[in-house]
Amino acid sequence: MDRWRWLLRVEGQKRILEGPFALAFSLTAAGFSLWYLYTSGFGLVSTETNRGLYLMLTSVLVFLLTRGPGRLSLDHLIERRLAR
Repeated sequence: MDRWRWLLRVEGQKRILEGPFALAFSLTAAGFSLWYLYTSGFGLVSTETNRGLYLMLTSVLVFLLTRGPGRLSLDHLIERRLAR
């Protein structure tokens, strides 16, 4: 299991993701990369679709690594959920 430890910890400039959120981040980033490598070689999708996916997946990755203000923060929401 030590070999896959990097999947469960992602360090950003102001935030460290661990557990399922780090795994979601890593798998999204890897899928994102593989998608663009595949479509750059075969070009099976339209430019508009590629731009939409780029915007969507980049937004997901950015928002996972960015802290939200106060009660909108992902950390606050997780703590609140675990406190129940």
